[in-house]
Parts: sequence; C-alpha cells; structure tokens
Amino acid sequence: MKRCLSLCLACIVFVTLLSNRAFALNFPYSPPVFPQESLSIGDHYVVEKKYGDREEITVLKSEEAEVTTIPDGQPRDGFSFPDAGGSVLISKTGGPSVDVSLSVSWEMLSISIGTGFVAARPSISTISVNIPADNNYYRVKLVHTYLVQHKKIDRYIYYEYQNTVYVDDYSLIAIRAELEKTRTG
Repeated sequence: MKRCLSLCLACIVFVTLLSNRAFALNFPYSPPVFPQESLSIGDHYVVEKKYGDREEITVLKSEEAEVTTIPDGQPRDGFSFPDAGGSVLISKTGGPSVDVSLSVSWEMLSISIGTGFVAARPSISTISVNIPADNNYYRVKLVHTYLVQHKKIDRYIYYEYQNTVYVDDYSLIAIRAELEKTRTG
C-alpha cells in the first residue's frame, strides 16, 4: 500500500511537471498581418495563418468599378424646393439590399449592397444633399466606387508548397451623391 501511494505521488508530480512545462512552452504564433493601404498590381505580401501555415499573396490585376443605387424613402417624383432650395439627409448604409454586378475587364463580380435611405436625423453615415431652388424635381442617387483586385494566393505548410488559388477581392473606397432630374416643373 505504501509503495502504491508512493507510485501515485510520483505520477502526480510527473504529470504536474509535464503540464507546467507544456504551459511554459512558447509556441511561435503571429497573427495575420494585412497591409494598411490598398495594394497595387504586382504587390506581394505574406500572411501567417497559424503556426506553419502561410499564404503568399500577389495582386495580379486591380481596377475600380462603380454601381449606382437609389436610396429608399424618396418621393416618387423626387424632391422639389422651389422657393429657397433645401437639403435632404441620405444614409449611405442600410436600406433594402440589392444584388449588383461589379464589372471589371476580367470578370463580372456579383455582390449584395444596401441602397441607402432618406434619414430623419444626421449621423456618422449620413450625407446632406443640396436640392436647387427651382421648380424641377430631383431624385438622389448614390454612386458606390469599389476597388476590385484579382489575386494569386500560394499556400504553404511550413516550407512545402500546397496549392495556388485565384480570388477576386473587393473593397468599398467611396460613396458620392448625385442628383437626377426626374421632372421639369
């Protein structure tokens, strides 16, 4: 019995030492590092996914594409402020979701975006659009500008090449408002 107890204590001490040592080991890990600015054609960077896995990314093509939406909540004929003009608050985000296509030279990329909407109060995502002082009616349109990039991604585990994939990434770089005359007053 004494020998069994001694053996159990030795096992507990060994397991404790082993587990403390395992926790003390410092496994190298670096979180993904993404470039802060837009990449240009030919730019190359490396993303460490998890220990031993990495991706080497090269931008092969890069183009801007624009799509236009009509914010929700506008009068059917648009806005008219004949006496002194006026302004309308438009939220650039939200509103009904619509499917649009980003047309670039190598592909047509389908995405889903919000149309925006007429806002009641100003916020960080609203813009004020001036309506001229005339008898015409105007509808506000939002022009969304995207940067579309065609990328080659080489995947490695440790230093062994695994495969190559090609992806198209897009990012919103600007939204501007335009007026469209809908009716002459």
